[in-house]
Amino acid sequence: MVYISNAYGTFPSRGTIVVDRAGVIGAGTLNFIEYFEFQNQSTNDVYIEVEIQDAGGNWTFDDGTTLKQLGAVTGGTTQGFTLNFKRPEPTTDVEDEVFNLIVRVYQDATYTTLQYEYTWPVDVYIVDFKNNANWTVHQVWNFDDGTSQGWSGGTISSAFSIQAGGYSYRNNTTNGTEVFTQSGYQLPTASKIFLVGYFAMDMDSTSDYIKDLKIKFGGQVVTQFLGTLVKRDSGEPQYQGWFQFGANLSDFSGSVGDLQIQFYITSCYAYFDELMIVYRP
Repeated sequence: MVYISNAYGTFPSRGTIVVDRAGVIGAGTLNFIEYFEFQNQSTNDVYIEVEIQDAGGNWTFDDGTTLKQLGAVTGGTTQGFTLNFKRPEPTTDVEDEVFNLIVRVYQDATYTTLQYEYTWPVDVYIVDFKNNANWTVHQVWNFDDGTSQGWSGGTISSAFSIQAGGYSYRNNTTNGTEVFTQSGYQLPTASKIFLVGYFAMDMDSTSDYIKDLKIKFGGQVVTQFLGTLVKRDSGEPQYQGWFQFGANLSDFSGSVGDLQIQFYITSCYAYFDELMIVYRP
């Protein structure tokens, strides 16, 4: 997530997209969700436009365009926007690829009077981490020994697993916010540290969903995917396969803290598996 305010004209920090390439081979097109908030501290409405600028020509919005006008943010309010990106599946590992998301703030609904412009660089890593010599796997939690492997807040299940005959970790309760915790985890000392993992949904009823997935370290939100991530609509299957997520933990290099996965779920279950901490010196 990135937070932007038009009170000070400050530029946001860099974003990161991280993917375990081994888990998406054969996908053809990779789809991503990114969220940002805009705080309008003026009394007047402003209008938000976003543009993808990618010298490599790989990145677009999910409809193939590179420019979107998102509408108004009322004076004195904060509004969140969810953006859906896509990129062709690479045939080799991608490290340190960058595209820019340009956020423009206009004074009028015709998008002609520019007030501010922000450049948000997004760093991209699509890597087969277990087989790339630049990266070291620090920890894997696959639950296939039938234990929680140090996690709390959920329960072990054999109902779904990435590995045949294996296990995963799911929520104990439903219709609320769930928090899985790996207490007192020691991160490696490195320039780049990522968490990657997978979740699958078992949705008994239409209208079941998972939303607001947050990754935290030491009580701080590292990344969050706000809004509905997976929802079962009428006519869709109860089980819709595995979804991958990632988070950049590099700012906490060498630190010890609670690693947490938080999400909101309806009357259904989310299964997490193949959680992995990787780093590059």
